Amino acid sequence: MHRFGSREVVVAMLRRALLNAATRGDAAEVQGILRKASEDGLVELLDARDQCGRTPLHCAARHGHAQVCHMLLRLRADIHAAEGAGGTALTLACLYGQFAAVRCLLQHGARPEQVDQGGRTAFHCACCGSPEVVYDLLRISRGFAFLEDARGRNPLFYAMGNNDEEAKLEVVKLLLEAKSSASQADVFGRPALFYATQAGDVKVLALLVLAVNNDPAFHLQAFQTLKVLGASGPTEDPRARAKPTSPAPKDPFPSLHSPKLSNPNALTSPADPSQPGPEPSEASCSSSIPQLLAGLLAGTDQDRETAAAALEQKSADHDSQVAIVQKGGIQPLIELLAGSVKARESAVQALRNLSSNEENQEPMAREGAVPPLVEMLKSGIGKPGKLVAHAAEALERMARNENARVAVVENGAVEVLVQLLKEGSAHEQECAVQALRNLALNGQRVTIGKDGSRKLLGVSDPNVGHKKRVLEAGAVEPLIQLLQTGSAEAQAAAAGTVANLSLGAERAGTGIVSAAILPLVRLLKSGNVELQLPAARALANLALYDKLPTAIAEAGAIPLLLELLKNGNGELQTRGAGALAMLARDANLAATIAKAGAIPLLAGLLKSRDVELQMPIGALSNLARHGNLRSIIADAGTIPLLVELLKTGNVERQMLAVGALVNLAPKVGGTIAEAGAIPHIVELLRSGNVELQKEAAKLVVNLSLNDSNLRAEIVKAEAIQPLAELLQSGCTSAQEKAAKALEQLAFGNEDYQVAIAAAGTITPLVHLFLGAEEAASRAASGALQVLANNSANAEEIKKVAALRAASLEKSEEVQDALEELKFICGDFSSGDLEDESSKEPEVPAGDSQAAPIALKDGTGSRLAMFSARFNAKNKETETKMRQVHKVLRDHKYDVLMVDAGLGDDFGKATRKFLNRLRRENGIMLCVCSEDYAEVTASKFSSYEELRYANSKGLDLLPLQVADTFPPEPPSGPEHMFDKDGEGESLTQFAFNEGVRRLDCRTLEVQEIAQQIAERLHCLHPLPPGVEP
Repeated sequence: MHRFGSREVVVAMLRRALLNAATRGDAAEVQGILRKASEDGLVELLDARDQCGRTPLHCAARHGHAQVCHMLLRLRADIHAAEGAGGTALTLACLYGQFAAVRCLLQHGARPEQVDQGGRTAFHCACCGSPEVVYDLLRISRGFAFLEDARGRNPLFYAMGNNDEEAKLEVVKLLLEAKSSASQADVFGRPALFYATQAGDVKVLALLVLAVNNDPAFHLQAFQTLKVLGASGPTEDPRARAKPTSPAPKDPFPSLHSPKLSNPNALTSPADPSQPGPEPSEASCSSSIPQLLAGLLAGTDQDRETAAAALEQKSADHDSQVAIVQKGGIQPLIELLAGSVKARESAVQALRNLSSNEENQEPMAREGAVPPLVEMLKSGIGKPGKLVAHAAEALERMARNENARVAVVENGAVEVLVQLLKEGSAHEQECAVQALRNLALNGQRVTIGKDGSRKLLGVSDPNVGHKKRVLEAGAVEPLIQLLQTGSAEAQAAAAGTVANLSLGAERAGTGIVSAAILPLVRLLKSGNVELQLPAARALANLALYDKLPTAIAEAGAIPLLLELLKNGNGELQTRGAGALAMLARDANLAATIAKAGAIPLLAGLLKSRDVELQMPIGALSNLARHGNLRSIIADAGTIPLLVELLKTGNVERQMLAVGALVNLAPKVGGTIAEAGAIPHIVELLRSGNVELQKEAAKLVVNLSLNDSNLRAEIVKAEAIQPLAELLQSGCTSAQEKAAKALEQLAFGNEDYQVAIAAAGTITPLVHLFLGAEEAASRAASGALQVLANNSANAEEIKKVAALRAASLEKSEEVQDALEELKFICGDFSSGDLEDESSKEPEVPAGDSQAAPIALKDGTGSRLAMFSARFNAKNKETETKMRQVHKVLRDHKYDVLMVDAGLGDDFGKATRKFLNRLRRENGIMLCVCSEDYAEVTASKFSSYEELRYANSKGLDLLPLQVADTFPPEPPSGPEHMFDKDGEGESLTQFAFNEGVRRLDCRTLEVQEIAQQIAERLHCLHPLPPGVEP
């Protein structure tokens, strides 16, 4: 017995650990284990073997861990080492289709031609799996296509053992292109063609027959074998029999098992033909398919018609549909479309039946079924019979598949279907509009890579989408006509088509919108659920566009949509709520919807199990964007229901609930907290789901606004640490949200500022500020401003900034950022900038001396600074305020206003004035125009000025010059810089009920100056509600 800790035991443990780590692909653990070994021990570990004789390199290659392979090979692992059956690491990587591992091994000198105990090479094994690997190896040497194993089998035989039908077909094509012999026989005298016919694989058989077209004997063998197999009932795959009459050959690779393939023997070689064949299949559903397909390929016209009629009947059987396509039935049916009338009728009916199975839709399009069906439509419009309707139905069903849809559009089906919509019979119109509905589902097919990159596929011109083609083909008029006068089925399909067409910018300018609204609203009145469902969806989509929500409301849709909410049909309630959600984005319509009684109905749907919660929650969330409705929504009992959804563990429901609570929180944060939401919000911050974490951080921000008690609750629930971790997540948008949440929690509480810094937030915040995109950098700036109110934090910020700056390339942008950090920390120096407070900004022309009023001398009064957003929309306000500034300066009031003509020095002057305002406890004079505090690209905007003053606790004097107060600056999903309403949140917080405003709307220049002067003579802030 080995003593615990002896060298043998330790080495054995390290071997097992290394093999396991290599299998898992844990590069860090592999590196850690190997670092502990001496030079001799390293060699011993690299040659460690599992029970199947595999080394760590074998294990890593088998599971596709290219990084681990590279690491082991750099440490001189034996790349040519054989496992128990003689296979190399490259053999296993090829067998299991591990593309990255194959490339890594080839780069390090692996030999694809190295043989195992059965004479097989890595290339033979590659042919059982991935076409990509086969392609790469053939690029190294086309000679691999001629390699033979010990039984005289070339790579084509091994391709027959590939149970992935598509992969098999691609590999066979590659091998035949490389001139691998299709007629070569093995030691049993049988070519690969024999095994293809034995498997009943018509597609591969066709390729092999074409490859030996100079040998009529092979054609005869293929046809006769196929007929024999059909008559006796071929198997789906002879190698997959449950009860063969004799034992299967011994597995030459007992250590290898592929999850992709059903039989280990099929991994390296076809079934051994020296053994008796398996029992015939008893599956009646597909027993005659190869025989019928053989009948379509050969024989007289009458034979083909008979076979086509039989295949049409079999195609109606769901279990047979996939088998017909997999066994190569599409091409023979396509050829029949050019045959006799009877054969064409059977063929198009069979194609129609086959397309009803979703597994067939893409393969049918890929194998060329679309062009002849389109041609049949073109030539058949206006003629009697069912050919046109069946062809349209086949196209409609194929168009349900995203990839097949592209083929249907690109082969000219849209224009022909629109023509059928105009000229066809009622039934043909129904078929055509149903097809157009599916084709309008997407305009361009896009693939999204693992890195988030997007690549356009299937459409040559990215500006021409499916929807646009439908509209340009003239579909609008017949669609509207069908909405008004068509059968119920046609109206439903037309409404669905409008719904799909309206989901895209291609709709613009077509006139479909204004023409469709009234017919769609009439469908809502019909009482027919099948009509109401697509009508409500279409109206919801149309409501996404400017001015259309008002048109929809004026057409009388809102009361009808509310009636849908009262209906017991869950799907109908879902669609009604969805349409209301879109309409509620408009402030005026939101009030109308609420007044009509929608809120209690929507709240009631939150308890329903039959409704998609996304829609009622979305409607309530959009209603909650309008502040005056938040309390009404809360009073309807929605808050506990939404909080309950936070507990579900269902990510989709949690996202919906937290999104609605984000909009409700600014007004009813206390109610949300009382419902027990805060612990669950913190759990969401810890969830690891970045999207959930971002929404939870936004909710923390909105709960923290204006409520120090809620901030205390959130901190007590230990939210700081997960927010600090989110700050280091690597996701910029998540870091931005975390920074904003930390800023709010730190506001006005030095203990929290210390705790947040202690959680390790300063370094990532500084890095975010110096290196992130604009929005994230701005969020980091806000958090740092608040944290810097603590002197120790300010010193730490400066220290981290200096270290970070040293690692960055020197530039003007970096220098500006460092200057801003100094400013944030109260260490701002303007250099040689002239003292702007002593300069007189240029005052626009105007009568500043009208109605003179005596002002006290300003000597000794408090410092003040104007903060405003002056632009072309408020020139009159700018003129008035600059005159007010001049009047105050003339009377020796120390009032600062940055000169707009400073150019590059504008930012320096702004920083200098703000820094002086902070040091001397001055007052910020906020000129509250409609767009005051709008978030812009500028670091010196009114938003940034107000945020700085707010973070430093400076006194504010709002000067109201617009009717709306507090200001509601522009924001929303379409805003370039403020998607989440940050500007409005700031003004609501800064100008709360405790802040006294000066209403300047009816005052003259001298009167405004006098009111400001009186405030500035108060050396200390006035208590709330006390007039000067």
